[in-house]
Amino acid sequence: NFVSPMSIQGQEDLDNKIRNIMSQSGIDQSKVHVISFNQLSTSNSISKVEAVLNFVGFGTQDFSNFMRSLVEQEKIKIMRINLTKNTNSNLLQGELTLMHLGKNAGN
Repeated sequence: NFVSPMSIQGQEDLDNKIRNIMSQSGIDQSKVHVISFNQLSTSNSISKVEAVLNFVGFGTQDFSNFMRSLVEQEKIKIMRINLTKNTNSNLLQGELTLMHLGKNAGN
């Protein structure tokens, strides 16, 4: 099932979902930022959101938990990952391009 039972109602809503995932995983919330957000309505019953997230300072376990939560909890589809390893800190950084399809309220 690719469609979430709830749509994302703007960038603030996406920010809140990301903050919740990070707090559940014990990840510092300053490590992820939404750098672009587009809300595209595909129909009256389904809304589509596309966004790009920037992340820094993730350990492998944090990255794995974050990705799993995005996909499993929030039904977010990962479209593209740009991932690099900081050779000084051995931590991961990069960008995620994601898409979310959600049912609009009342449908």
